[in-house]
Amino acid sequence: MLSALAALLLLSSPEFRKLIAIRSGLILWAALIGLAALSVNWSVAPDLTLSAIKKELLYPLFAFGIFYLCCQQSTLQNYTIIGLGIGYTALLFLSINFKLGLIKGGSDYYLMVGDTSTLITLAVCVFCSICISNRRLWILLLALTGLAVSGYSLSLIQNRMAIICVGFVAAFFSLVVLFDVVKCRKQRGLVLILIPILLAVSTLTALNMKQSGNISEVTALKKDPRANTLWPFYLSQYDRAPHRGFGYGYSIPGQALSDEMPENFNSNYRLHAHNVLLNRYLQLGWPGLLLFMALYGWLIYRMVLLCKQPENRHLGLLGISLTLVFFLKSMTDDFFIRNNIIIFWALMGLILASAVRPAKKTETEAIK
Repeated sequence: MLSALAALLLLSSPEFRKLIAIRSGLILWAALIGLAALSVNWSVAPDLTLSAIKKELLYPLFAFGIFYLCCQQSTLQNYTIIGLGIGYTALLFLSINFKLGLIKGGSDYYLMVGDTSTLITLAVCVFCSICISNRRLWILLLALTGLAVSGYSLSLIQNRMAIICVGFVAAFFSLVVLFDVVKCRKQRGLVLILIPILLAVSTLTALNMKQSGNISEVTALKKDPRANTLWPFYLSQYDRAPHRGFGYGYSIPGQALSDEMPENFNSNYRLHAHNVLLNRYLQLGWPGLLLFMALYGWLIYRMVLLCKQPENRHLGLLGISLTLVFFLKSMTDDFFIRNNIIIFWALMGLILASAVRPAKKTETEAIK
């Protein structure tokens, strides 16, 4: 029902024709959804596959299209940004409250650690982008406050990949600022370079933080059981269904292989492969993995085009950082599901809609 209403909203929009500008991406979306729909025929759990298609593909697609169309108008764009800001503030409060117990009963509304830390890393990208591109002091202070509270929340959560992702974001935007300083594109670049450096220092500090008397093994990926048992098992199944996979859905490969899993696998390991690329391959085979990578490759391409336009460069850099961080965070898990994937594609729609269109030349200017 929700998908039908979202589709009706898109089709009835007076801005519907503007979707032509992103038709290449929509074609890739349609191909991926079509292949996932075909996999219902051989999925071990057809009902779960249909549910996954709805939640992991249709909802993100409609969020992308709706945000892209609605945010073409500056008023709706501002309201959308305010709404996202309020929602993120609530997320941070629930995250901090879960650890500190400020309000009794508030923990009932807390998202899982993985989902919360994923959304925080995406927000860090947004805040860093604002810090190096915005000239309004109050917005800059707001972004710095967001960075500080986000960092504090992550220090409480102690999610390994989230902290690594924040370090990556710091390095990414440090390089951007350094490039700007070298090219003299921003006079304030030397000052703003301190912001990502402070983020990097904070990250290094967090790597050695102690929690409950135990040193956090944030960087000890080689000690992670996934590297020794989980990934080798799922990788060993690469030739079971290379052309069509086991069926689309977050947990479908785990169900298909449950009888062959080692006895020491816990419930989380039995659920999925804990790597987004490996998961997509096991779900839809190499055709599905290629379509999946093509879709996100198209997204990166659109962001690179924005980077080539001075007035849209900050949006392009933000889109690239969000995409890279989202993939990095999903290398030891798969967060291309639930609210994470919906919010990610909503942000992509907002970014593409916010891009300043180059003014068309008048006939007189064209002659000159």
